[in-house]
Amino acid sequence: MRIYEAIDIEAEQTLGELKMVGFRREAQRENAMGEEEISGQIYDLKSKGLGKLIQVRITGEEAIKDFPYNTVVQLIGAKAWVRAVQGSFGEPDTEIWHYQAENMILPDNKRGAAKPSVPTS
Repeated sequence: MRIYEAIDIEAEQTLGELKMVGFRREAQRENAMGEEEISGQIYDLKSKGLGKLIQVRITGEEAIKDFPYNTVVQLIGAKAWVRAVQGSFGEPDTEIWHYQAENMILPDNKRGAAKPSVPTS
């Protein structure tokens, strides 16, 4: 079984706090001319809500996000879908969840905004 339509998810409620682990690879697809083109990037993130490492595909041709390790990040326009995998040799059937987002940003309080100056007296 496979859900072909992605499900819009509320990333913070579904996945919990997300922390950057690192850039994994560029996602590629074949265009109409048969040439490979970049369709996004795949990142490893730690999901506190799921208690495991997940891979998230950021769509589009954005520059590679170079966030420091263990930095809290936020997903914009997150979606998920599932694919069932039949177990073999007595193993149980499992499912594989795929995650995708339009963008990944730092939360508002960590955008690097200038701190207000403190007057000295």
